[in-house]
Amino acid sequence: MTDFTSVLNVEAFEAAAARNLPKVAYDYYRSGAWGEHTLAENIAAWQRLWLRPRCMVDVSKRDAGITLLGQRLPAPLLLAPTAMHQMAHADGEVATARAAGACGVPMVLSSLSTCTVESVAITNVSVNLLKSEIAPDSKVASAAFSSG
Repeated sequence: MTDFTSVLNVEAFEAAAARNLPKVAYDYYRSGAWGEHTLAENIAAWQRLWLRPRCMVDVSKRDAGITLLGQRLPAPLLLAPTAMHQMAHADGEVATARAAGACGVPMVLSSLSTCTVESVAITNVSVNLLKSEIAPDSKVASAAFSSG
């Protein structure tokens, strides 16, 4: 198992994933849909970002917190919706929600979650959000959102 204290960037995290995950899980997580155009653009966009250090600035009273949906959060972060967490860990999205909740970071649950909405909702102490994709077939969409 990888000592994640030595993982300092995305490339190191990806290398650790390649060493620790089953090949089918690693290939799923590291890939993108269709021609991977969005994946390539996301990587390029992050590479264009630079942090600009500020010297001689008073940081004794700093607050990176935000208010999201009426709840105060410690930082402007949330866990984006990603699918199939049980490919990496038996507890799947439930474990992810526990970690997010411990950090006070909201988790957006994917509609392709391997855990139920209910099992995830009871574990996360922060804001819970669900990414829902409406099926083009109205019967499927109606069944997914019916109360019955």
